[in-house]
Amino acid sequence: QQHTPSLLENVAVINIGLRSFALELQSASKPVVHYQWSPVAGGNKKLARLLERLQ
Repeated sequence: QQHTPSLLENVAVINIGLRSFALELQSASKPVVHYQWSPVAGGNKKLARLLERLQ
C-alpha cells in the first residue's frame, strides 16, 4: 500500500505534453486536465524558423 505525502493530498494538475503523466495521475484519482502540446516542427529549429517566415 502506497502512502501519499500530505503535500500531494489535495493537488489538481494541468499537464502539458506528456500524456502518460496525466494518465498516471488519473489512475491515482487525482484531478488532472491534459493539454496535448509539442514543439513547432517537432523541435527542429531550422524548420521552425522557415515556418515562421511563412506567417
